[in-house]
Amino acid sequence: MEKISCEIIEDLLPSYRDEVLTDSVKLMVENHLESCNHCKGKLKQLEQEIEINELEQKSKGRKFIASLQRRKYYLIGMMIGAMIPIGAFVALIVYFVFFCE
Repeated sequence: MEKISCEIIEDLLPSYRDEVLTDSVKLMVENHLESCNHCKGKLKQLEQEIEINELEQKSKGRKFIASLQRRKYYLIGMMIGAMIPIGAFVALIVYFVFFCE
């Protein structure tokens, strides 16, 4: 079997990590990784970058949900705050209609 260059293997590493390679190409990459510390390091680096990206996405999701919750409480407070003067106004109208004739 001929030796595959590290450049080709590095191009295949994302697909290898995502397990979308055909069996023969997967085997070729695995054989290369057994004997090449450089490409092993590149695979480890790729996995770390993906893990960091996933953690960042989860963090962004948590921040987004927290901001939605703050907005929800803000809107509830605004509705309650608006209902108090509206209720007072309706009570005033009812008072004038029924008691001031």
